[in-house]
This record gives sequence, structure tokens and C-alpha cells, in this order.
Amino acid sequence: MLSVFCLTYTGFPGANATPQVREQWGLEHPSGMYGGVSTFKGCKPIVDRVGNIQFVAPTEGPNFYASDYGSNHGEGEVTLEVVGSRGTGIANYKHSGWGVSLSPGSSNVSFTYQGKTENISCHS
Repeated sequence: MLSVFCLTYTGFPGANATPQVREQWGLEHPSGMYGGVSTFKGCKPIVDRVGNIQFVAPTEGPNFYASDYGSNHGEGEVTLEVVGSRGTGIANYKHSGWGVSLSPGSSNVSFTYQGKTENISCHS
């Protein structure tokens, strides 16, 4: 018997809420979805583009985590607005593997900044 578990969080303040409010909401929902948010604050390729990171906030775009509860195997995708001292970009990363924490630490991240999208790696 295959069992699938999908996390759905309610109460998201909406993409028009301030980055501060959305970041706080994301940090309060770390299991599976936003556990890797803090990794972006030390991601050199992103910091090089946007400057010192002030907020990393969930935003519009793919945001999900699905898990086969019996095997603890899951996959998901997260879209985050990254606000820095020099600008703002959108990071998107996918995860597939064991465990319940999405982390961009060893994943390729699609990062859009000033209209240009590129794949970068954020190694912690």
C-alpha cells in the first residue's frame, strides 16, 4: 500500500504582504517547506548579486512538499523572494530525496535577478 502525504499550510499572508511578514510566516512553518531559508543568507552567488540579505520570504510560484510517509522519501519545490541591500531576486529550488527538509545547500537554485535567470549552487 502506497501512502502519500502532502503538506498544505493555511494562513499564508499573501504575496502582497511585506517580505518581513512572509519571512516570519515561512520560519514558523519549517518542516519540509522552508527549513532551508537561512541557507540563502550565506549563499555567496546570491549575496554577490543582491548585497547583504535582509529577508528571504515565500512568494508566488511553486511551493510544495510531498512525501511517501512509509519510506520518508519526499520531493518538493520552493519559491522565495530574496531581498538584499542592493536589490531583490527570486530563488526557486527543487528537492527530491530522503528526509523532510528542503535545503538549497547542495541543490541547484534557479535565481532570477534584474530580468536574468541563471542556475547557481548554494553550498553551505
